[in-house]
Amino acid sequence: MRLQKPSLASFALVAASWLCWTDIVAALPASTDTCMVDIKGSSNSTLTTQCSPAYETQRFAYDWNFNYHPLAIYYPSTVDDAAAAIRYAAANKISVAPRSGGHSFEAYGVGGRDGSLVIDLANFQQFSVDPVTEVATIGAGSRLGPLYTRLWNASQYLIPAGSCPTVGIGGISLGGGVGMWTRLHGATTQNVVGMTMINAKGEILEVSKTSNPDLFWALRGAGGGSFGLVTEFKVQAYKAPPVVTVIVMLYPVEKYREAIHAYGTWGATLDDGAFSVLVVSREYIELKVSYQGNTEQTKALIAPLLNMVGEPTNTTTTEGNWLDAARIGARGVDVENPDLQHRRNHRGRSLVYRNAMSEAEMDVVHSYIYNHPQPATSNKMYITFELWGGKINKPDVPSVFDYHKDVVYSIQTGILWDVPGNKPGVDCAECTKWSLDLSNALQAVYSSGDKIESYQNYMDHDLPNAMDAYFGPNLQRLIDVKNAIDPDNVFSFPQSIPLK
Repeated sequence: MRLQKPSLASFALVAASWLCWTDIVAALPASTDTCMVDIKGSSNSTLTTQCSPAYETQRFAYDWNFNYHPLAIYYPSTVDDAAAAIRYAAANKISVAPRSGGHSFEAYGVGGRDGSLVIDLANFQQFSVDPVTEVATIGAGSRLGPLYTRLWNASQYLIPAGSCPTVGIGGISLGGGVGMWTRLHGATTQNVVGMTMINAKGEILEVSKTSNPDLFWALRGAGGGSFGLVTEFKVQAYKAPPVVTVIVMLYPVEKYREAIHAYGTWGATLDDGAFSVLVVSREYIELKVSYQGNTEQTKALIAPLLNMVGEPTNTTTTEGNWLDAARIGARGVDVENPDLQHRRNHRGRSLVYRNAMSEAEMDVVHSYIYNHPQPATSNKMYITFELWGGKINKPDVPSVFDYHKDVVYSIQTGILWDVPGNKPGVDCAECTKWSLDLSNALQAVYSSGDKIESYQNYMDHDLPNAMDAYFGPNLQRLIDVKNAIDPDNVFSFPQSIPLK
């Protein structure tokens, strides 16, 4: 195990990895007992060390090809326990890695490197909706799938967020959050009206536009793991529309150029009540449209698109309620029990486009669709376009995320691969190379501005000038907030907000 700078606490945790938690208090010198009791906290809080059988499962992110070894993984059950763990880490120069859902493209929820103390918020499942303000109080350990069900059961509410039910509310709320209702109501982070956060001193702060306003601005768009541990969110909720229709259309991959061109043109004037995702893979093109209306209304909405790209080879239309639409977006994953989904071997990257793709950029897409790692049966490549705009461009309260106003769409480029025996921690060198080469080729012909722009919730360690790509002119103010709230850089990872 590789560790950060050795300290008394570090050695205590190393000892824990050999002795197991039940032996710690009796086995360690008296001078370390207090530290270990402080981090253990109440009886419902648990510490997973390297001696625990659960460590080899818990140390992996959702993309489990990343093979990092955190110092320990702590599951606090109370805010006070979480605060004590942060004070412990700060006093002993150990980096803290908050984890809500663990979906970071770079495994930053486990630190993105060896030696971090992961604070996993799985126990923070509090939930309520104020019937007057319609503000939802959401524990930071909530995953989107069960959360959507709870919102629906609480008088048929929704919040604008993503489609993957295993994603945690923490990362999506602090970085952005784009999905079915963001064009109508704004990104998830633009709908956050308050947070409870623990800073590096272990102090519990209430954060809103009137309380710690600079921190409120910074957390909404750049808050994932850089400033503190957010344990609770207050998010504006909305009554779900009575009917939601989802139309999924398939096209042969050879029509990628027509589909991408039509998608950008059609999307520029699309009703804010609609959302669309275009997926280009080596097998087919999938174009999905969701709308707060019935089948007839949705078909009228997509008619101009079909005029440009032609009739699909297959169409599936589902008219139902909002939760039905969420299940379609989940692609077969159990929305109520998303933890049953297997983790994946995956490498993903992102770019953001203020203009529709140029011909040169579509030439790059062509090249990488037809030149992918072999064998074809063991990996799956994709280029996903997500339509932005609408309410995203008209925020009610300023945030870091506002830098991405007037974006047409974002893209994810990625590849998944199989591993014999479904073992974690196994990289695919040719898959990673394909992903990086595609990203570099798209950057070389980038036509949406003088500078590359990227979405901070799809972080990419290899992206040149990444801080500028994520945050643009907001970076210096973010650095100032970082120095004010976390001058010792307790909350840090390879792409966290720097101190200078």
